Amino acid sequence: MPEHEEASADRASEESKARPTRSYPLRMRSPRPLGIRTKILAIAMIPSLVLLIIGVTAAAVLVEQGTEVENYASAQADNLAITRTLVTAVQHERNLSMWRLAGEKIDPVELNAARADLDSSIETLVTARSAFDNLGAAALEDTSDAFQRLQTQLPILRARVDSGAMPTEDVYRFYGGLLEGVFKFGVTVIEQSAPDASSALQLKQSFDLLYVMESLSQTGALTAAAVSPERLPAHLATIYRNLVGAYHTGLTRVHDELEPEFAQRIDNLIATQAWQRLTSTEEAVLHPASLTSRTPTPDPVGFAEWREAAAEVDGQLMTVWVDHAKQTQQRAADTGSRNARRSVLAGAAVVVFALAVLMLSAWLANRLIGRLKRLRRETLAVAEVQLPDAMLRLGRGETVDVDSAVPHLDFGSDEIGSVAEAFRIAHTAAIAAAVNEARTRSGIRAVFMNIARRSQTVAHRQLTILDEAERNQEDPALLDIFFRLDHLATRERRNAENLLILGGDRPGRQWRHPVSLMELVRGSIAESVDYTRAQLGIFPDLLIVGAAVADLIHLLAELIDNAASFSPPHSRVHVAANAVGKGVVVEIIDQGVGMTPAAMRVANETLGSPQDFGLASLTTDSRLGLFVISRLGNQYGISVRLTESDYGGVRAIVLVPTALISSERVADENLTRAGSPLPAAHDARDSTSVRAAPTTPDTVHTTTVSPTSRDEDPGHTAPWVEVVPPSNSGTNPPLPRRNRQANLAPELAETNVAPEPRVPTPRTAQQARDLMSAIENGTRRGRLADFRPNTVETEGNDGFHIR
Repeated sequence: MPEHEEASADRASEESKARPTRSYPLRMRSPRPLGIRTKILAIAMIPSLVLLIIGVTAAAVLVEQGTEVENYASAQADNLAITRTLVTAVQHERNLSMWRLAGEKIDPVELNAARADLDSSIETLVTARSAFDNLGAAALEDTSDAFQRLQTQLPILRARVDSGAMPTEDVYRFYGGLLEGVFKFGVTVIEQSAPDASSALQLKQSFDLLYVMESLSQTGALTAAAVSPERLPAHLATIYRNLVGAYHTGLTRVHDELEPEFAQRIDNLIATQAWQRLTSTEEAVLHPASLTSRTPTPDPVGFAEWREAAAEVDGQLMTVWVDHAKQTQQRAADTGSRNARRSVLAGAAVVVFALAVLMLSAWLANRLIGRLKRLRRETLAVAEVQLPDAMLRLGRGETVDVDSAVPHLDFGSDEIGSVAEAFRIAHTAAIAAAVNEARTRSGIRAVFMNIARRSQTVAHRQLTILDEAERNQEDPALLDIFFRLDHLATRERRNAENLLILGGDRPGRQWRHPVSLMELVRGSIAESVDYTRAQLGIFPDLLIVGAAVADLIHLLAELIDNAASFSPPHSRVHVAANAVGKGVVVEIIDQGVGMTPAAMRVANETLGSPQDFGLASLTTDSRLGLFVISRLGNQYGISVRLTESDYGGVRAIVLVPTALISSERVADENLTRAGSPLPAAHDARDSTSVRAAPTTPDTVHTTTVSPTSRDEDPGHTAPWVEVVPPSNSGTNPPLPRRNRQANLAPELAETNVAPEPRVPTPRTAQQARDLMSAIENGTRRGRLADFRPNTVETEGNDGFHIR
């Protein structure tokens, strides 16, 4: 079954390619509608492209954010070194300056070194502004301006410190102002530049720890003045007290917020002796033994020991702060790298997903288009190959199974499967309708064929009765009436045979032996209505196979009737034949009104390609003879073509193929009956062979009747008679007499002696001229008894004319 479907599909494809293309006038064409593949791809492509754009954009944003985080971490690393140097330098110079003003002995070299470090740190901060651009440009600008202002005041402050004329409170506030900008900058960075909450929290912890270090450093700077004999002024003592409480509280809070690693390091710091020395000194300053005593409170430890303890605690806190800041910076860098990597992966995933969606859509579209193409191919195969094949089989009368005529289109149960099922149902309905129509036509055809057979039976009985009457009648007037009735009955029989031929059946008349072409044409003329107007020309000495004799007689009779019907009443219809390379050509030329080129083209098309005869053809075209000739010609390969004759009428050219010409030489079967009139014709004998018209006794001298069989006679006519030209004597010869059993088949005759075959002898031109003159004279004398030729009868015959 699949091979059959593929072959049908190939045939459908080839037939569709072979179809002629129509040419349409040039006009503006509307835009070509989009195909299904394009629509499906558009449906999938639009959201995919949107998703792709969104994904790529989001990935780019995330990558950019990751890059910013990495840049932020890098800036933090640079900021950490600068901040550490600056904070250390400020705190160191502040402590040395405050301690010197408090009366402690400070090494000038160390003080100058601390001042040089602070100048270098401020210069680095001012010149390395690009390292802080990613952390907050506005805050950096403010801090840089503040440092530049303080930097201009710094030499004056240092000179007054060296001279001892600078108040302690002014020195404390000046150096505190230097680091105040750093803390503001840090808060701004936390608020504006932190990449995420985790980084902001860790950055806040770092600045809290730095603030604790600054509070501890400020406390250390004021401790020397607090333990000096002058003691601290009241407002500085309050500041000292607040600073001590601030860094203790801040350290506790930071301890709780830091990770366990850093919290443990703070615990370790608090447990050191250096921390204990600092706290004991602070207790001594904050809680003196006697508030009213003017004697100084003894320092529990010496200044040198306290300084070492303060330096150790500051160093450990600085180490914790630096490590925590580095960890914060590293985590920010890792977060930025991770975000950038995830963004790239997410963008790549979105791109891959969008491409996968597009590829899936294209695959689904191609699969859908493939199914639709297969549906189109198979439906075309059904519509253009299998359905016409079923129609042809029905036209040939074969039985067609409706279920097996249309193959099952297996396309699943989806929408395409539903469409395929709808096509199958439509094709099945068409086949069923064609089967029903074929049955109806077969029934109607059977009815018509039954009527035709009955008419044929009646015509056969009429011919039998007329034959009997003609044998028993010697009155020329009655014989003329009998002859005319005989021709009408013969035409009625041919009409019935036309119906049988159109119905697909064959007439009952058949010949066993070949028949000469001349006798065959004479039999055709004998069946025509206006037989007296037919004029025979020269015919070759050829024999036609017996199987085609009856149908060829029928075909030629239709053409001769048509020629006589559409030409003037007294004009001649010339019938001649000639041997050609492909067989023999019989020409029938009339002098009638002719046909228009369009009508002649349509007629030739019908003659060349026989159509199925049905009720539709009967209702649209009543020229049944056209269908009969086409059907008979197609059955035997006989070509019939109409052209314009030299007289303005129609020339019918009948090409009988070589396959229908027999080389067997047998005695000619006589195709006409004695007493049936025939037109003048050339014969192979010297005597004249005509069918006797109603004659007077002086028109016939002697007759020689050759027996024939009515069953083999296409016209059910009497045998030929040999008419000898009358003598010039004044007496009329007696009427011709019939021989008994002359019309029976040779097998049924009482005598078994068969007539000797007549051997045709060549006729000279002089003999032919004398023969034609004798025929014309005899015909003229036979019509002296007030005889007029029949006019063309149209009743029951118009439908069989070509024109």
